[in-house]
Amino acid sequence: MSQCCVVLLGKGLPFPAEHALPWIMSWALIITLFTAWPTRACGDLFFQCSSIRSYPEQVIIQGMKASQFLFVKNAFYLSKTQHHQRSGLTGIKLTYILVGMSPPLHDRQTTSADDTRLSLLEAAYDEIHHYGYQAASLNAILQRTGVTKGALYHHFSSKLQLGYAVLDEAITHKLESMWFEPMQRPGDAIDILIDTIRQAGEYFGSEEIALGCPLNNLAQEMSPIDDGFRQRIDVLYQRWQQNIINLLTRGQHEGCISKTINVTDTALFILASLEGCMSMAKNAQSHDVLMSCGEGLLHYLESLRASPDK
Repeated sequence: MSQCCVVLLGKGLPFPAEHALPWIMSWALIITLFTAWPTRACGDLFFQCSSIRSYPEQVIIQGMKASQFLFVKNAFYLSKTQHHQRSGLTGIKLTYILVGMSPPLHDRQTTSADDTRLSLLEAAYDEIHHYGYQAASLNAILQRTGVTKGALYHHFSSKLQLGYAVLDEAITHKLESMWFEPMQRPGDAIDILIDTIRQAGEYFGSEEIALGCPLNNLAQEMSPIDDGFRQRIDVLYQRWQQNIINLLTRGQHEGCISKTINVTDTALFILASLEGCMSMAKNAQSHDVLMSCGEGLLHYLESLRASPDK
């Protein structure tokens, strides 16, 4: 069985720049041939990189075995299969770029575009949370981000689409991290629900209480006048309720929650109580109101526990 050896030198081009294209195409042909060569005939493809740079960090790799080596857009993609676990490579796909070569322009543009879109979403979320959707100013969002109006409309065709994206992405992410994911932890269902509510209460500082729940704010402002907002808000409330239903159902199966309760009705009542507590605290501009209302809800949750003799 023969062994193929490829040495990649990344110390700059050893010839005038005008000959770069034939050089690159030659390497592409070589790599393609080695990739297509059956492993059983060629053995493990062995390569030695005397100086290879990964983007954005620089690394030097020597004497490693690979099962597949592809040449795409001036970048080498190295992947590993189960057959080559002995090579010591990780299971993720790594991207390497020869020293002296820039990352593909398309990749740089994609990263920049993603950053721009994210900054617009974050600024829009804050603007809507402070002033509501209808009073939110696109000029204020542009001034905060330093983005041009043309760039904004490249990512969002209208203010309405930007508002929808705030719901679909920014607010959804906050609900997932604060409510949905914590309720999926293992353990006593009532303890998990109580702990999740307490942690959310600790998160709500003076600014959060002054501004209120962003989802509830939009429900009050936009649901009566825009069906796109109403439907998106309804989906999030249903997801929230379903996470509580799942937790209560699990608690019943594990014997820590009374089986006499209707989990759907109870979950809806808990969710309505949570949003009601936050609305009353916002109106009173009082953290004490939030904590007092929350304690009443926690006492109710304790009443859902299964009796020890059942």
